[in-house]
Amino acid sequence: MTAPDHRAGIIRAYRDLADFLEQHPQVPEPWGHMVNVFADLDGARAATHLTGAWHKDYSGDYVAYVKTFGPLEFHLNVNRDQVCRQVQAGVKHVEAVEAHDEPVFEWVCDEPPAAGAGQVEAAGLMSAGGSA
Repeated sequence: MTAPDHRAGIIRAYRDLADFLEQHPQVPEPWGHMVNVFADLDGARAATHLTGAWHKDYSGDYVAYVKTFGPLEFHLNVNRDQVCRQVQAGVKHVEAVEAHDEPVFEWVCDEPPAAGAGQVEAAGLMSAGGSA
């Protein structure tokens, strides 16, 4: 199955699920209202710069660009080290055998740079299952 065929199948499955839930109100609504996908920097650029406002969320080694659809959230996850830079945010005092100061770092995440010509396709996007 090609990537466009796989993508079309996923989209069709979401529509089928919505139709099923609409046709069967006795079925409880899904508990999790979040869809996670993982992208490289080019995939994040292509997605975020063409589709309106996103907000950022941080978790571990990832920054998530989040787009909401009512109660649903779509999380486009990118490795932090691809989009962010670590900057020293201060110093903390550490009591130890010998007290000393240690630098305190935080991640500052800018928006991904705009995609160049020819980078508009969904390059680098993959599902949480890992298939492109």
